[in-house]
Amino acid sequence: MFLNLMNDLETVLATNKAFLLSEWVKSARQLGSTPEEKDWFEYNARNQITLWGPNGEIMNYAIKQWSGVVSDFLLPRWKVFLEYSNETLVQNESFNDTYIKEKMFEAVEEPFTFKKSVFLEGAKGDIIDIVTTKQEEWIELFDKLTTLKKKDLNGIFISNFSDLRGFTDQVSFTDFDDIGVEMVL
Repeated sequence: MFLNLMNDLETVLATNKAFLLSEWVKSARQLGSTPEEKDWFEYNARNQITLWGPNGEIMNYAIKQWSGVVSDFLLPRWKVFLEYSNETLVQNESFNDTYIKEKMFEAVEEPFTFKKSVFLEGAKGDIIDIVTTKQEEWIELFDKLTTLKKKDLNGIFISNFSDLRGFTDQVSFTDFDDIGVEMVL
């Protein structure tokens, strides 16, 4: 169930250009003038948002929940961790923190930083349609986990995400530090 939720997160994130790993990588690669420089900039861009050093010196320091990071880094890492955790439980063995950290590093984390991917250009999907579909898929779980409905910005209770269509595309406010914030939905 948890891994399915991660896949759904990936789908939701892919609907907005601001949440695409491909945009980050594309920006980094544009800085290089040779194929080698482009690869070097991509490696550093990927490393910065994951390992923060060649050996994961400050792991997750600048991690991003972006489409591409969820599918190619976080989800595979969780799979390795959960498979190992399950294995230790089934075999009644002690959990070896050092072993799993090394295994995740070798199987997922380091390869992610060296990966050269071809990404789809631009965001894909309609956020309202996707969230409405996901709400329908997860409604039983949502009902078990929550009993309260959320209020939108006008104090109206939202019981269905499709009710948000046309509500607003942009929200502006000032935070506690008097910094103007603009959110685009």
